[in-house]
Amino acid sequence: LNAERAIDFDPQNADLYGQLGHIRFQARNYEGAIAVLHCAVEGCTAEENEWEVAVEGLELTDASVVYYYVYTSATSSLGEYDTALPVVDQIEAVFADNSLVMAITADNRGTCALLAERDN
Repeated sequence: LNAERAIDFDPQNADLYGQLGHIRFQARNYEGAIAVLHCAVEGCTAEENEWEVAVEGLELTDASVVYYYVYTSATSSLGEYDTALPVVDQIEAVFADNSLVMAITADNRGTCALLAERDN
C-alpha cells in the first residue's frame, strides 16, 4: 500500500514502479508485478498504466538492474518469452562481468526454454 501511495504522489517516477513491482513479485503476484515492472523497465503509455500517466523507463544501470531481472523472472515464469528474452539479452550485454546477474539471467533463459519445450 505504501508503494502504491508513493506512486499516487509521483506517478511518473519509474523507480517507484520498480519498487512496487519487486514487492508484488516477492508476494508472488506475478501478473501485478509485470504490469508495473513494464513501466519501470520499458516505460509505458497512460493507457497501459493504472495511474493513467505515461512513464519513461529507467536506463539499465547498477541501481535499476534488479527491476530488469525481476521483470524477466516474472515474464519468463508466465511463459512470456517474447517479452523476457530481449530484456535478458540487454542485461547480459551490460552485466556480462557480473556473475550473480549472469546466474539470474541464465535461470530466466532456462525457464523460457523449459516452458517453450513443454508448450511445443
